[in-house]
Amino acid sequence: MMRRDYEAISRALSIGARAHETQRRKGSAVPYIVHPAEVGMLLIEEDQPQPVVVAGILHDVLEDTTIRPEELEKWFGPEVRDLVLEVTEVMNGIPRDSWEIRKSQAIGRVPDLSPGAMMITCADKLSNIRSIHNDHKTLQEAVWDRFNRPKNKQRWYYHAIYQALEPLEGTMLYRELGRYIALVFGPEEQND
Repeated sequence: MMRRDYEAISRALSIGARAHETQRRKGSAVPYIVHPAEVGMLLIEEDQPQPVVVAGILHDVLEDTTIRPEELEKWFGPEVRDLVLEVTEVMNGIPRDSWEIRKSQAIGRVPDLSPGAMMITCADKLSNIRSIHNDHKTLQEAVWDRFNRPKNKQRWYYHAIYQALEPLEGTMLYRELGRYIALVFGPEEQND
């Protein structure tokens, strides 16, 4: 088991909580910081190095808050900054392409990600699909009303990102991601 600098993890959680303070999980009252905290926990469970855990906790700050890359470097160093930049789809304040274009580009970038960024991506998607699965238990098909794209588009995205993350197939994160995708959407071959 890797030694941890819990002060850095605590600082990342504190910065993330402040940065995401007013944000909630899609269509719920759940504070957004629950998601990055879960991503960090999943990475700890997978025994990832400290910079990967810290970057996992902060993986959405460049996209969804006013935090800038220079601040991440000042607080946590260039490795954390670079990992967060690798997994950021679009910087806050920059016009966004359509969902389909952004997701296709994100899937296409996966093979070029560093091992740490690939683990963060897998933990992020696992946290998201777990949340969808849990909310589906109470909301049923109405859960899809929370998203900008319908269930069939979400199915396409999760199956495609799962395939792209195949280099991680020996990890618990990858196995769990596949299990939850099957629980939410069913096996890929049944969905065209």
